[in-house]
Amino acid sequence: AQECSAEARRASQACWSIAHTIYKGMWAVKIIAIGCMSSQMIHEDKYGKQSPLKEAPESMKMEREKIDHENGNEIPMVNAFTDQYAQHE
Repeated sequence: AQECSAEARRASQACWSIAHTIYKGMWAVKIIAIGCMSSQMIHEDKYGKQSPLKEAPESMKMEREKIDHENGNEIPMVNAFTDQYAQHE
């Protein structure tokens, strides 16, 4: 019975130690988050908020397939895309 009691006490202490470490870690994350938010507020107060994008980036259309007219075969999509750029260079 005493052996079980000692083992139970050690297991209990180990679990409490793990729980305490997790609790301290959660507080550390909260402190870091508070620091980051404060820093962001000071930065925005000094320099203003960043404006959103004024226009969307240009998009390029990619051919879905390219047909080799001499043989009637389809060229894979990747080759059609790279061929399109090879012509512009």
